[in-house]
Amino acid sequence: GNIVYPPYILEADVTEGKHTIEFVGFGNRVNTFGSVHNIGNDSWVGPNHWYSKNYEWSYEYALKPTGILTSPTIEVISR
Repeated sequence: GNIVYPPYILEADVTEGKHTIEFVGFGNRVNTFGSVHNIGNDSWVGPNHWYSKNYEWSYEYALKPTGILTSPTIEVISR
């Protein structure tokens, strides 16, 4: 199944035995196409966000966290 929206829960009926769980993570384009040198205000992003200067400019990339950010929890509930 797909877990793409909060609360990020998937309920599945499984049979007894050994199973394999596979995670496929999809990020976003902010670290590829975003204004990665701008460390200023992130509450609004638009065309002027690529023209950072003074305290908003960083020579190093200011990347955003993406992917699986916490350890997945697998809970088995017997019915």
